[in-house]
Amino acid sequence: MINVMICDDHSFVREGLENIINKLNGCNVVYKAQNGMEAIEFTKNNTPPDILLLDISLPNGFTGYEVAHYFKKHLPTMKMIACSALTDNMALTGMILEGVKGYIGKDAANEDLEMAINMVYNGDYYFKNIVQQDYEQIIKNDKHQGTIISLTNHELKAAKLMASNLAYKQIADQMGISPNTIDNLRATIFHKLNVTTRIEVVLYMVRMGLV
Repeated sequence: MINVMICDDHSFVREGLENIINKLNGCNVVYKAQNGMEAIEFTKNNTPPDILLLDISLPNGFTGYEVAHYFKKHLPTMKMIACSALTDNMALTGMILEGVKGYIGKDAANEDLEMAINMVYNGDYYFKNIVQQDYEQIIKNDKHQGTIISLTNHELKAAKLMASNLAYKQIADQMGISPNTIDNLRATIFHKLNVTTRIEVVLYMVRMGLV
């Protein structure tokens, strides 16, 4: 049985997810938290769940990023899936760097939610419709070890900075290069890693343990 905790500030989202998950084969919702503190307190006083479905935009108290950061540090065995309407690169990059292993939209089909829970529970990642490539290949294909090595030190530095919440102009300023140069550098990194989005670069960096 896969035990799941839901953390979302909207009661209708919590109830809806609970109804769906409890009907899935081998899944059970053990707790519904309306904020990060409730989720943290539950894990302190009860057997931690296997999976946390975590909203990125928690308005009161801890943000989704802070909750993810806490659990990454204090409860690394619990796997986290972001469940949010946000799909921008900055939001997802921040959650990935805080240990989130998957993303599911709040409007996702039931079968996608089931797949996300099962894949993350079994040690995989789930970012369907977020990255352009097959995310399983991005995460699991070991041949990209050589690809990372093929990056120059300058390119690797830029790739690491891309795996942050810095805008491209800020990356250019930090590296002491022009906006045009960072655009060219980004294109080179995308080409060498065979990716088309910044999120895919982040996934590579996380997989390689470079961020």
